[in-house]
Amino acid sequence: MSVIGQRRPKLNAVPLATGRGEFTVDLAVRGMLHAGILRSPHAHARIVKIDVSRAAALPGVAAVVTAADVTANVLGASIRHRPLMAADIVRCIGEPVAAVAARDEATANTALALITVEYAPLPAVFDVAAALAPGAPVLHPDKAKFFRMPVLEQWFDKEPNNYSHRIWTRRGDVDAALARAPKVYRGNFSTSAVSQVSLEPHCALAKPESSGRLTIWCSTGKPFRTHMQICGALGLDATKLRLEAPDVGGDFGNKGEVSVEAIVALLALKTGRPVKGVFTREEEFTGTGLCVATELDAAIGVTPDGQVIALDMHFRKDIGPYNGYGSMVTLWGVVCAGGPYDIANVRILGESVFTNNLRGGAYRGFGNPQVSFARESLFDMAAKDLGIHPLELRRRNGWRDGSLSATSQRLSNDLHGLGFIDTLDALEQNFAERDRAVKPGTGSKRRGVGYASGMHGSGYGCLVDADTAGAMVKLNVDGTIILHTGGYDVGQGVTMAILQIAAEALGVPADKIVLSDQDTDSVPFDNGASASRQLYISGNAALNAAQALNKKIREIAAKKLEIAADKLVIRDGVVQSADPGFSNRSAKLSEIAAYAINVAGEQPVGFGSWALQGALLDAEGKGNPISAFLFASQRAEVEVDVETGAVRVLSLAGAHDVGRAINPLLIEGQIEGGLAQGMGYALMEEVRQDKGRPTGPDLAHYLVPTALDVPELIPLIVETYEPTGPLGAKGVGEASLVPTAAAIANAVEAATGARVTDLPITPERVLAALKNRAGE
Repeated sequence: MSVIGQRRPKLNAVPLATGRGEFTVDLAVRGMLHAGILRSPHAHARIVKIDVSRAAALPGVAAVVTAADVTANVLGASIRHRPLMAADIVRCIGEPVAAVAARDEATANTALALITVEYAPLPAVFDVAAALAPGAPVLHPDKAKFFRMPVLEQWFDKEPNNYSHRIWTRRGDVDAALARAPKVYRGNFSTSAVSQVSLEPHCALAKPESSGRLTIWCSTGKPFRTHMQICGALGLDATKLRLEAPDVGGDFGNKGEVSVEAIVALLALKTGRPVKGVFTREEEFTGTGLCVATELDAAIGVTPDGQVIALDMHFRKDIGPYNGYGSMVTLWGVVCAGGPYDIANVRILGESVFTNNLRGGAYRGFGNPQVSFARESLFDMAAKDLGIHPLELRRRNGWRDGSLSATSQRLSNDLHGLGFIDTLDALEQNFAERDRAVKPGTGSKRRGVGYASGMHGSGYGCLVDADTAGAMVKLNVDGTIILHTGGYDVGQGVTMAILQIAAEALGVPADKIVLSDQDTDSVPFDNGASASRQLYISGNAALNAAQALNKKIREIAAKKLEIAADKLVIRDGVVQSADPGFSNRSAKLSEIAAYAINVAGEQPVGFGSWALQGALLDAEGKGNPISAFLFASQRAEVEVDVETGAVRVLSLAGAHDVGRAINPLLIEGQIEGGLAQGMGYALMEEVRQDKGRPTGPDLAHYLVPTALDVPELIPLIVETYEPTGPLGAKGVGEASLVPTAAAIANAVEAATGARVTDLPITPERVLAALKNRAGE
C-alpha cells in the first residue's frame, strides 16, 4: 500500500483552520428574504383559528404560510405522520404553526408577533408512565392509518394507545437461566434527552432559478435524504430541486430530518425570491430531534468464574409526539443491547412511547450508548463482586470465531473482522502499570479507574432493505482524476479517506485526485453521513469505481503500448509492464488520457456502486443485522470530590478496532471527538423539561464540555481486517461514544464505592449515591 495508512489532513482543513470555510450560515444572494417560524407555546392543543392578515399586511413581508400552503405536509421515517407545520393539533412546545418571509430578520420577527392563533388546550402526558397509564390521552388515535416503515411493521402496536412499536429479540430461556445463576445483578437505569449541539445550527437558503428549478444550500450531511423529504412534503418532482451542502458545521444525527429546509423552499416557491432561514440556538432544542431519553431495567446472571449466562433488559424510549427515527433508534438499541458478548440466554424488549415532550431523534450511537450504559454497569458490578478484573470479565465473555450474538447471528473470522479481544488487549498492554499507580486516596478527593466496552455496526443493516452508494471517477487529459462521491464530510474528514481508497486502487498519489462539487445533480445517490456507513459503504463504491477506471486505463494503454492489459500495472501515475524486463514500455497517465481522447475517442471513466443488503429480523428478533462490526473498549480515570460530588475526568482512552486504518490521523480525531462528546453525555448534558418546556434552552444553561473540561485523550487504533470493507476498512465514528458514559460511571464507582445509575452523573446524584451507600 502506497497511499493507505498516510496521515493526511481532511480536504478542507486549511480553509477551516484559517477561517475561510464557507458554511450555509455564511451564504447570501441578492434579493434574499429572511424566514421566521411561529412555534406553538402549548404542549398539546387544538388550533381553533389562525389569523395571518396583520402579518401579511406588514411592510417588508413578502409571504406568510401555514399548513394550508403545504401540499402533502407529512414527514417521518419510522411513521410518516409529522406535519411540516401543524394543521389541526399541536403536540409539543415549539411545533411550527406558521412561517414568514420578510426583508430582514427584524421584520420577520415583528410579523410573527402579529400572527394570532387561538388554541384550545388538550390534556398532555410528560413521561412514559403517564403516557401508558389507563385513561391517558392518546396522542395518535389514528396512528394505524399512517404510512409506516415496512422493516418495523411486525413490531407496530396497532392498539389505540401511546405505544408506537414494541421490539424484541429472544434467545434461550432467560427466566430459567436467571433462576439457576449463582449470582444475579440487577439495576434500574435512565439516560436523559440531550442536544447534539452542532456548532452550525440548522440553516438553509432556497433560490428559485430562471429555469424553473429550485436550488437549496443547507447544513446537512445527508443531501439525498433531505432532497427526497422536501420533494415529498411539497409535492415537487425530483428534477425540480437541486440540493447542495457547503461546509457543514457538525451533524451528530439531527440533520437528517427536514425542518427549516422545506419551510424556506415553500417560501421561495411562493415569493419567487431567495429565502434564507437559520435556527436560533433555542430552536435547536425545540425544533429538532433530540437524543431520546431512555429508562432501562436490566439484569445479568453470572457464574462464579465470570461467565455471563443470561441478560434480561427492558427499556422504554420517550420519543416525543412524532416517530421520525424514534423506533429505528429503539430497534438498533435492541440489536446492540447484548454488546460484543456471547450470552446463551438473552431477552431484550425495547418500547417506543409517545409523549408531549420535545421530539426525539437520532444522536451519535443511535440508541446504543443508552443500552451500553446499563449493560456495562452490570458487568462492572459483577467484576467487582467476583474479584475479577473488569477487562478479564469482558474477555471471558467476548466474541470469538463461532460465537453467537444476541440476535443469534453466527460470527466468523472469515466473514467478520472480530477484533473485540484485541481492543481489550490494547488497553491492558497500555494501562496495566498505570492502573497499579492509581491510589483511591483517603481525603475528600478520591480517584478511580473504570472500563467499558461496546460494539456497533457500519451501515443501516436491519433498518433498510439496501443501504446504497455510488461513485464515479474520470481521468482528465492532463493525467489528474476527479472523484464524484456522495460521501459527505460533516467535520469527520471522510472524503479524504475515500479519496485515499480511490488513489490506492488507481495507483496514483492522493494529490492527483480532486473531489468534485457535491450536489444532488453531480454525484450518484448516497444515504449520507450517518450509521458509521460512509467509509464502509461509500468507500466500497469509490473502490469499485476506481478499480473499473484502472481496468479501463489498462485496456486503452494496451493498444498504445502493445502489451496485454492484464500484463500492465499502474504505479505512481505511470502505466507500465508488470514484467521488469519491459521497463521501457510505459506511459504517463497524461499520455494515456490524451491517446484515449484524441485517438481512441473516449474519456476514461469508471463507475461503481455498492450496497449493504439489509438483513431483517424475524418474528423472534433473530437474524444477521450487522455486516461489519465496530468494537470499542475504553478506560476512564476520574477524581471525585466526595464532599461536593464533583467529578473531574483525568484521562479517557479508547481502543478501537477499525479494520485497516485508511488514515490514522482522521481516526484519532474521531476517537478523541467521541470521547469528549461521551464525557458530556455522561456528566453534564441534559435537556430538562417542565411539562414539555425546556428550561433555559441555550448554551448559557445547557452545559457541554469546553477546552477546560476535556482531559487527556488517548486514542488507540487497533488494526484488523474487515473482509467486506474497502481494502479491509470499516467505520469508527459512532462506536467512539458508545461505551464512554459507562466507563466514567464505573470509574466513579471505583473511586467512591457509590454507583450512579442515572445520566448525567451530576454532583447531586453523586452525593445521593454516597448517601445511599452510607445507609446500607
